[in-house]
Amino acid sequence: MQKIGEKIRDLRKIKNLTQEELAEKLGVSAQAVSKWETGVSAPDISLILPLCNALGTGADALLGGNRKKDLEDQFQKAIRYGEEATLRVAEEALKDFPDDEQWLFRRAHDEYILAVEEKKEFYLHPATIHYRELCRKFTGKDIYKSGLAELLFVQGKKDESFVLAYECKENDQLLKKILEDEALEKHKRKVLNKKFNAFLFELYDYNTVEALELAEKLLNLFSCEYRLWEVYAHRAKIYFAEKDYEKFDFYRNEAERLAELADKNYPEIFEVSAAEQLHTWEIMSNDLRKS
Repeated sequence: MQKIGEKIRDLRKIKNLTQEELAEKLGVSAQAVSKWETGVSAPDISLILPLCNALGTGADALLGGNRKKDLEDQFQKAIRYGEEATLRVAEEALKDFPDDEQWLFRRAHDEYILAVEEKKEFYLHPATIHYRELCRKFTGKDIYKSGLAELLFVQGKKDESFVLAYECKENDQLLKKILEDEALEKHKRKVLNKKFNAFLFELYDYNTVEALELAEKLLNLFSCEYRLWEVYAHRAKIYFAEKDYEKFDFYRNEAERLAELADKNYPEIFEVSAAEQLHTWEIMSNDLRKS
């Protein structure tokens, strides 16, 4: 394994620095740098982080690759003692690896747990700062946005919290936490409608009369009769495939009638009218109409 002095020398040359220039960056003498590189002495522990910054490397690489493993072992042992114990390990790790995403997240998450779930307000401000840092450094990650959104909501910064929550792709649970009153009820209805639609489409995919009968019962149960034309159109498809043209004609015609009725009674429901949607279906093609 390469010794630390040799690594300092090699990295210094890669950075195109002289011993004097490196010494100046660290506030030590050129002789000190020379002694490190020849193995006569080693840099003081307080100089490791500045030395890594000057050489463009991490402490793990400079110290022989064991530091991260040692810190990970400490972290795993600290888990049994709670977030304050793991937080101390994360803060220690970030002294050596200041840009490591995993350790940055562990620190912020531990502070979040202590602030939000254990109600220790001391951690609220640093948790917010550190989640902002994660969002800035690692853009587009919902896990960081959602953590920051909750922290902002706890502090009463609702507008900023809502903006972040709506940016998250999977935000149902998050919005349930931070929305209130009418906005919360509206969101719950939206989530229920989304799940209901997913179940309906699953029933349609079964492509059996039994599944469509269940879909029809559910639509009537939830007062969604304006969508019954979908069920009848799917039944028409089944009977056409089975070459039962009498039933095919009946359900196709009923689908058309129900779509027109939905547009008349519920004009505000569809962005594109039910009749227009239906006529994009293959079963409405003139080529399939039975004379």
